[in-house]
Amino acid sequence: MDKTEQGKLQAICKRTYNLVSKDWNSAERQYCAPTIADEIPPTDPLWQTEMFLPIVTLAAVDSLDEAMRYANDVDYGLTAGFYSSDPGEIEWFLNNIEASSTYIVTAQV
Repeated sequence: MDKTEQGKLQAICKRTYNLVSKDWNSAERQYCAPTIADEIPPTDPLWQTEMFLPIVTLAAVDSLDEAMRYANDVDYGLTAGFYSSDPGEIEWFLNNIEASSTYIVTAQV
C-alpha cells in the first residue's frame, strides 16, 4: 500500500460521521477497527470505495429500488448481501444486484 492509499484510508477511518468506532493505529501495522457508518450520503466516497476493511455503511431508503440503485452505483461490486425471508424479495435481489459474490440471510425459525 503506497502513501496515497494510506492517507485515503486514514481519512476514511477518522471521519467525524456517526461512527461506532473511530480507532486508527498508524503504527507499522495499520488497523481500522470494525466500524458502522450511518447518515452518510450515498454520494460520499465512503460508499463508493472498495476498501477491504471492516466498515459497513448504512442508510435509510424509501424502497428496495432505491437501495438497489445505491448498491449498484459503484465501479465494481465484489460482495453484496440481502436480509429477507420473503421469496419474492430474494428473487428480485438476485435478479438485480451487480456483484461477483452474493449472499442471502433469512430468519431461522
